[in-house]
Amino acid sequence: MLAPMLLTASIAAEVDSVLMLKNTSGNTLSHNYNSELLKLALDTTIEQFGAYKLDGTLLPMTRDRQFAELKKGKFINVLASPYKEKYNKFGIRVPVPLKMGLPSSRIFLVTEENKDILKNITTIEQLKKVRTGAHRQWTTTKVLYDQGFNVIFENQYESLFKMLSLGHFDTFNRGIHEVRSELAEFKPSYPNLTYDKHLVLFFYLPDYYYVSEKTPKLAKRIEAGLRELHSRGELLKLMQRFFASELDEFELNKRRVFKIKNTNLAPGLYEHDKVFLLNSELL
Repeated sequence: MLAPMLLTASIAAEVDSVLMLKNTSGNTLSHNYNSELLKLALDTTIEQFGAYKLDGTLLPMTRDRQFAELKKGKFINVLASPYKEKYNKFGIRVPVPLKMGLPSSRIFLVTEENKDILKNITTIEQLKKVRTGAHRQWTTTKVLYDQGFNVIFENQYESLFKMLSLGHFDTFNRGIHEVRSELAEFKPSYPNLTYDKHLVLFFYLPDYYYVSEKTPKLAKRIEAGLRELHSRGELLKLMQRFFASELDEFELNKRRVFKIKNTNLAPGLYEHDKVFLLNSELL
């Protein structure tokens, strides 16, 4: 009986354990997309890499705490996040942008009372003077601050919607893929929230999977799966299924476009990612 037992143990050891943070706040649409894409990448690579078990934790964490836990690899070994160079110290970045550049288009949440506050903005310098809320740990916040925007910082995600509703600042930028799901989440509590219909702020903002350095084989597996999904057109199909209605509703081609530089990006990152990006005049 010893030989079969050893064989069973060997097979079990080959199952990849995948631990991802479960959604504990808003951004449900984005989180669901990241989760489904990860599962597709893992399913696509079963023949090459073997079986896997997908699980996660519901512990609420700030972004910095998430990366600290990723480095430990105990509760999380896969994390989806926008790029910031310092995050490379905490895990292995899988170099395929998850949403094909879509988060780069930023729409501002505003209040009904202030819904036309950006209507007559015609220059980036005018836009920079408008009070805008931002989470202290987010990658987008550093970009706005570096570019001279009038940033009002907050440490709690949910509080940003309350502060906007109460007029502590005038705008709050969100990715085009986040606006509708977040309004559905927070508008019942803050019914005066809406979104600006006049402009879009653009800076290249890729998001990636980051994998614990304790599971380097898993990083290779996810990259192989993502590249295969992209080459077969399945990544684009998933994007369309999740986000096509967002692109239609927000009509980017009818908005004034303001472009700024993402000061978080490492040299050459955009050039490397171009093959994966949506066909867009903005990109």
